Amino acid sequence: MTTQRPERRARTVALAGLGFQILLSVFFAILWSWGQTEALRALMLLSAIGNIVWLFLVLACQQRVLVQEEKFETEQLQRERAAAGGTVTDGTLSMEVPKGRPSSNRIRKPALARSPTAPARSQSLRLAR
Repeated sequence: MTTQRPERRARTVALAGLGFQILLSVFFAILWSWGQTEALRALMLLSAIGNIVWLFLVLACQQRVLVQEEKFETEQLQRERAAAGGTVTDGTLSMEVPKGRPSSNRIRKPALARSPTAPARSQSLRLAR
């Protein structure tokens, strides 16, 4: 039985593929520097392009691993909060709201706010002319 998840195995395979591709590119670069033929140069460049492909594959697999870890941490946090006194319904957590003033009463309006009935400054300047 395997102990790794598919995302981790995919990342491991992608890293191994990237390593082999880099070794192949370096080998072709050494051959090209020794032989100086156009065929080896083309082979070296095509092999270098393969490095980019493997790099993007490694990044994609790494992102999938991070998403898996984030899901696990979110589930664990929901379980901890549920144990602390909240209730979990349909994957969402609802906590009890403390009694007191509503949040709208705590919001203060800026002192320089215009009243809705006052005309805008540009309108008052047009009226003054």
